[in-house]
Amino acid sequence: MSKVISRTRSGSPSTKQGWRECKNDFRKTIKKTKEESGQTDEINYQMLQMLT
Repeated sequence: MSKVISRTRSGSPSTKQGWRECKNDFRKTIKKTKEESGQTDEINYQMLQMLT
């Protein structure tokens, strides 16, 4: 999980724009992770909800 969060550091959570960038980066990371490990959409969705 910490590995995923570290990839989203390009956006600052203190601004709406920053959060949008973080969430977009996180979605890309989820897609990449899913392709690499074959995780289910349900797991990825739960992870995304934790950040939103």
